[in-house]
Amino acid sequence: MKTGILYTIFKNEREPHKEKNFTENLLMSIASVRRFNDLPITVITDRDDLELEFNNLQIKKIKFEDYSIEHKINNQRLTIRKLQIFKNHLPYEMTIFSDADILFLDNPEKIIDEKFDLSIARDCHFQGPPRLGHMLNTGLYAVKNDRPFKSVVEKACDILHHRDSYPEIPKKIDPVGDQYFIHVALDYVYDIDIKILPAQWNVRAPLINEVKNPKVIHCKNLSLKRKFIC
Repeated sequence: MKTGILYTIFKNEREPHKEKNFTENLLMSIASVRRFNDLPITVITDRDDLELEFNNLQIKKIKFEDYSIEHKINNQRLTIRKLQIFKNHLPYEMTIFSDADILFLDNPEKIIDEKFDLSIARDCHFQGPPRLGHMLNTGLYAVKNDRPFKSVVEKACDILHHRDSYPEIPKKIDPVGDQYFIHVALDYVYDIDIKILPAQWNVRAPLINEVKNPKVIHCKNLSLKRKFIC
């Protein structure tokens, strides 16, 4: 089964001054991967200025479709792009997807379990005492490029575009991001086998002092992550 790592990085049209930070996070993440393996890496982007000098890495530039004014207003442009990629552009039979702001402290190949369609960790709460949440964190996961996960992404896209068709989903919040829609879509897909990874594989800032032996640090704070680099 061909295995590789997928990153995405997009133009930040709303806050272009943040693009440098996103690029620096991506460089740090890829460099941390290369401490442990030489798996092929694909970076999907709409940026023309992106240059990455790593072995066994390809940059795939995609021109995304225009989206409705409604979704632009609701800040769902990036959500739609990521869901499109998960639906149509997973580059490997077994894809390890990583957000650009993840620092690897262990080999990401360890999250792969071919007995499962999806291996993923839980997210944490960002308010109140440090603790895990019920939502799965789509910043890092290993997934088979097969029908079960495609069904999840298709349902996530449908929920995003047609929320009024799902009165059973609470409307109290206005979620932004692929994570919420994938999490909700899982309630409608009945044949996907999911492995929940230990909390060490999604150590966000609130859990840094709580989780022993972290495998990743997941945050955009470059200074904080540099403290974990030997």
